[in-house]
Formats: sequence, structure tokens, C-alpha cells
Amino acid sequence: MFFNRVGFPVPTGSITPGVNGVNGNGASGTNGAVGLPQNPAENRPSSAEGAGAGKSEESEKALKRLGFKECETCKRRQYQDVSNDPGVSFKTPTHVSPEFAAMAVAAHEQEHVLHEQASAKLEGREIVFQNVQISTGVCPECGRVYVSGGKTTTVTRKAAETAPPQAPGLIVDKFI
Repeated sequence: MFFNRVGFPVPTGSITPGVNGVNGNGASGTNGAVGLPQNPAENRPSSAEGAGAGKSEESEKALKRLGFKECETCKRRQYQDVSNDPGVSFKTPTHVSPEFAAMAVAAHEQEHVLHEQASAKLEGREIVFQNVQISTGVCPECGRVYVSGGKTTTVTRKAAETAPPQAPGLIVDKFI
């Protein structure tokens, strides 16, 4: 009995997927879960002419996912703010590398949070709820998971009016 990279036992003769879809034996697999045995019949092409094309396409995708080859889709991906908030970044389409996209989108959404807090304070409103959602997607060319955008939600209400504090002795101050 063999053990895969994660430490799970693997019966002899099965193919185990490794990191990023590349199997422990060097071939690409269709099962992307790490450590789960895979049916070797799933990787066999149905005809002789499809054998080279399917394998090279899978290995090409694996090389792109690992960063050894450049993915054109990720290279051309741009981010742009579609809100009506004029003081935030990404007002024009901007390229951000997939490695830094999560940080850039989170920082951008934080700008929205701060602007909403400032405008609520100026308008005399209080913030009831704020939420930031970061969404992800999967690149169709290389299979990498990337940050596809973000959304900030802010709920405010009119600030509760409080009576001005009374000076001692204006009404009745009597201690017994």
C-alpha cells in the first residue's frame, strides 16, 4: 500500500491527484480533489487520435495553473469600479495580477466602507450594518481561482435624538 502526498492510503494501481490537478505520477487527472483515489479509466482517451490532443491540452492547462506558462485570460483581466462613488480606485479599467487581486479588491472595498462611514457622519446618520463580499471565479483557460470582484453594503438610519444633558439643580436635585 502506498500513501499520497497528504498521507492517505492509496491502493496500488490507482492514480492519485496531486497539487493543482497534476497527478503524483506526472499525468493530469480529471479529479481535482487532493488525496482521493481516481478511476484510471477516466483518463483514457476513447480513440487513438484523441490521445495526444487531450493529454497535451490538460498538461498545457496544468502548466498555466502552476505558473510555468502565461495564461492570456489572466494576463488581460481588468478590474473597474461600477459604483457612483467618485473617490475610490479602479474608476478606469486596471490590470491587477491574480496574485495581488484579492488584496487590491479588499482595499478597494475598504475605501467604500470608509466613504460610507464619513458620509453617514456628515448627514447625521448612524450605521446599522456594513458588509463586504468578495466574489471569486475560475479562469476557463488555466483553471486558477481568482478574485472576480467585490460588493459593499451599508445600511444607515437617522441618528436617535438625545436630550441635551441638564445642568445640576435646574429641575430638582435632592439627595436623601
